[in-house]
Amino acid sequence: MKDKKFIIIGIIVLIILFLQVFKQPFFINKLFLPIQKLFFHFDKRISNSLDFLFTKKNLIEENERLKKEIARLIVENIKLKLIEEENENLKKELNFRKKENYQTILANVIGKKMEGGIEWFIIDRGEKDGVKEGFVAVKEGIVVGRVMKTSYDFSYLLPLLDERVKLAVLVVSPEGKIENKVEGLARGKNGLVVELDFVPLDKNIKENDLVFTSGLEYQIPKGLFVGTLKSVKSQSTSLFYQAIIEVPIKLDDVEILSIVIPKG
Repeated sequence: MKDKKFIIIGIIVLIILFLQVFKQPFFINKLFLPIQKLFFHFDKRISNSLDFLFTKKNLIEENERLKKEIARLIVENIKLKLIEEENENLKKELNFRKKENYQTILANVIGKKMEGGIEWFIIDRGEKDGVKEGFVAVKEGIVVGRVMKTSYDFSYLLPLLDERVKLAVLVVSPEGKIENKVEGLARGKNGLVVELDFVPLDKNIKENDLVFTSGLEYQIPKGLFVGTLKSVKSQSTSLFYQAIIEVPIKLDDVEILSIVIPKG
């Protein structure tokens, strides 16, 4: 039954094509006009459906392409910002080196290592570069840590907050009255703060006084900035002040630094 329907439809289509080609009389064209209209609308619907499908496919493909391009541009933009930040840090560190009269070596913090409950910071400079135990690491002239172990190619630093790090320091008033400077010892406590110790109560220190390296240690030049005094207290049961040194830069936040090489 279905085959007969297809045969009849085929015959009608052939007749319509014949009439169109050989320009048959008007009344015959009129006779087949409803069938022609039916096929015309059918063909138009199929054509519109195909156009819609192709357009939708093209839009999906273009949308995916744009998403990938946006993602690529975002990645490139972030990479450029990171490079700019690194260049800016390097520029600041080089400017610091030009101002000072002692030698420094640029180094990169390349990782961390936990050993014996201690978090070491690893830098890409070692004994072959002249780095030795006891040298200090600075960022733009501010002390951020101290070299505690060295190998041929790299070295290990500890931050000022670590209790194993101690520095001989001077406390100077922010007014710059050098004659009133006071000597003491800066050392980390519990990895949280830096304390000022061994400043006798008969000395005059106060909050916001500035703390610098004293130069009493042969590996560390005089005048490197350590931090600012906070929470200065005195107790009748102690011979010394209790004070906290607020450090402006922490080693955790540093990627490029300088190792200070003492003269001689």
